[in-house]
Amino acid sequence: MIHGEEKDFTVNLSIVNIKEGAAVEMFDRALQKVLININDINTTLARREIILKRMLVTSVARTVVEINFGVSTKLAGQGGQKLTADVKIDERGRAYAKERKVQHGLPFGNVTSIERKGE
Repeated sequence: MIHGEEKDFTVNLSIVNIKEGAAVEMFDRALQKVLININDINTTLARREIILKRMLVTSVARTVVEINFGVSTKLAGQGGQKLTADVKIDERGRAYAKERKVQHGLPFGNVTSIERKGE
């Protein structure tokens, strides 16, 4: 204590009230990043992480502590993609490529053919 100054310890420090809620807000922002990354169909199904970091450094007298904190994320990377393209060289020697679209089968399963009248 400095010259008889009394500290009010009626509200104990916690993750909820540290730096007026900054730690919780930082976690919430990181969670939003992770959820957006999960929803991105171009990412892999890898595990995502939110890392809460805290470092506490005490004074020599052990009556004061400095707390450093932060939040970081580990997101899933972009998944590899593959396509087929047709390539053409025009009369001037310029190259062009166009993605070949693949038509998928119709979702009808096993359907027997129906005979037409008069055939």
